[in-house]
Amino acid sequence: MKRISILLLTLSTTAAIAQNTGSAKQANELFQAQNFERSLEEYLLLIQNDSKNALYNYRIGVSYLNTNTNKAEALPYLQQVVDTKASEYPDALYLLAKTNHLKSKFDDAILQYTAYKAKNKGSADNLKQVDKDIEHCYNGKEFMKFPVNVSFENLGKNVNSPFADYYPFITKNEGLLYFNSRRDGDMSADGRFYADVYTSVTTKGAFTKAKALPKYINTKEGNEEIVGLSPDGNELIFMYDNNVSSGDLQLGTYTKGEYTQPVALPTPNINSKANEIAASITTNDDLLYFASDRIGGFGGMDLYLCKRLPNGQWADAQNMGAAINTAYDEDFPQITVDGKTLLFSSKGHTSMGGYDIFKSEYDNALQAWKAPSNIGFPLNTPDDDMNLCLEEGGKHGYITAVRKEGLGDQDIYRITFNDVEAKQTVLRGNCGSTDLVKKVAQVSITVIDTKTTEIYGTYLSNVNSNKYIMILPAGTYEVSIETAGFKTIEKTITILDKSDYVPEIEQDLILTPSK
Repeated sequence: MKRISILLLTLSTTAAIAQNTGSAKQANELFQAQNFERSLEEYLLLIQNDSKNALYNYRIGVSYLNTNTNKAEALPYLQQVVDTKASEYPDALYLLAKTNHLKSKFDDAILQYTAYKAKNKGSADNLKQVDKDIEHCYNGKEFMKFPVNVSFENLGKNVNSPFADYYPFITKNEGLLYFNSRRDGDMSADGRFYADVYTSVTTKGAFTKAKALPKYINTKEGNEEIVGLSPDGNELIFMYDNNVSSGDLQLGTYTKGEYTQPVALPTPNINSKANEIAASITTNDDLLYFASDRIGGFGGMDLYLCKRLPNGQWADAQNMGAAINTAYDEDFPQITVDGKTLLFSSKGHTSMGGYDIFKSEYDNALQAWKAPSNIGFPLNTPDDDMNLCLEEGGKHGYITAVRKEGLGDQDIYRITFNDVEAKQTVLRGNCGSTDLVKKVAQVSITVIDTKTTEIYGTYLSNVNSNKYIMILPAGTYEVSIETAGFKTIEKTITILDKSDYVPEIEQDLILTPSK
């Protein structure tokens, strides 16, 4: 099931048929198959010899907007159509506004959306959506005035690839990462590799080379995606679009290094004749949050809650109500480890474009979820922003993004919330001497952060006990230890986080007399 809307619009039939010759025919076939990366390549070749061809320009614009390359590249091609053939391609103005919207040029987008609305010509879906798009632009202007204090860290080549890597899920201690990737294997009709599930573990604070899950989970044909994970990593939720099933949630387990064959969650309690596409399990495995477009909701995809009964069976699912759900799509519920905060994506509420990520706190007094709030820019952008998965402390999260420093297409990023206090490690020990007679005086310790090359701190040992203590967050430090009459010690200290975090390290400093 496609989560992202395809900007594929009705074209002039006469114009389309007129271009169906030679390589133009191949380009048209690729475009109609929604193989936008290949159709873009073909139309860019065609337009070299026919730069004012409206159909080529239009389809180049549509193709750019439906890939994860630089969507802003659509702008000159759509502008050309608007300037010369606007009456034949009325939706070109809408797509031009969408391009400026995605570029965060909100004022230009608002003017163009408004002009498109006034003309009242184009596809019914776009005319229905345009008021919401204008609202999203005003939201975006406000959110970008007050950016969230976060840092992005690309997980690098051990995890990411030149292809789409997306929807990360992490265990509560960051020891195990799961994500989806379209990097290898057979290709689907749209020209992309089928999706498979990959995993990476942390060793010495870093992620190891990602590996695909076993072939009885990743099949040869069709898409397999992980769409949920329990905090301890023992329960995995998949959504298949293959020969096994489509639009149902599958539950598998990971114990003693082995994965079980996933089985469908029960019908009709959770799975239904409609689509169920993402889920989240609480720490004690007694609550399941999931997304479904079943009949009876508020519109599109809604979020539901299901309780596990004492006998292990699941009760009937309950819609989470109007505080969470809107007339638009809600997706990717993520309950935090403490069960107090629900993260989810939505095209409604105060989105700044497409899906945005929202959070809602549980009100114990009212026994209800509070009104959701947008988690803010730059975590959210004018494009689609889906799931955010947090580690137990809430200092770090994992997200899918397309950024300039990426490896290509979508990448997995680790987010640091800079205003949240980081876990720190206490280093303590004795300051001793190799000379049993010569005593060590007060020791001075200078710590330099190798990432910033700045002094992180200076510390002095206790003159009475000859003990030292330092408190450092995760990172690598160059440490200089010196005192009168002894040789200066230079050493590198690495403080690990994720699953390798330890709260305290005992390490004695043994100094050698200088003479």
